[in-house]
Amino acid sequence: MKKCSICGNEKDEKEFYLKRSKPRARCKECSIRQIIALQQTKRKIINSYKTKCKICGYNKYKCALQFHHKEGDKLYEPTRLVSYSLDKIQKELSKCDVLCANCHVALHNKKF
Repeated sequence: MKKCSICGNEKDEKEFYLKRSKPRARCKECSIRQIIALQQTKRKIINSYKTKCKICGYNKYKCALQFHHKEGDKLYEPTRLVSYSLDKIQKELSKCDVLCANCHVALHNKKF
């Protein structure tokens, strides 16, 4: 039996995903809940902030949009700020451009 670091419930080790052959700290149920929360946060951010790629104007699928830090002074990954205030998220987003996945990869690979 292992205790989940999120919900605090004692569960069988089969209820935990493995990392390097050892059970993770949170159970599968809490892990899935966190993934869903991250997706919902990203959706809220994209819907309220900018809705198209700054380079090519792509806006067909919002799930293909990503945040690119302009200055390189990234403090946080915006979609990982689930438990933080919207003000903190918006402050980090002010350093970002919204790019589609293709433009984002191309931008990062210019140096190669």
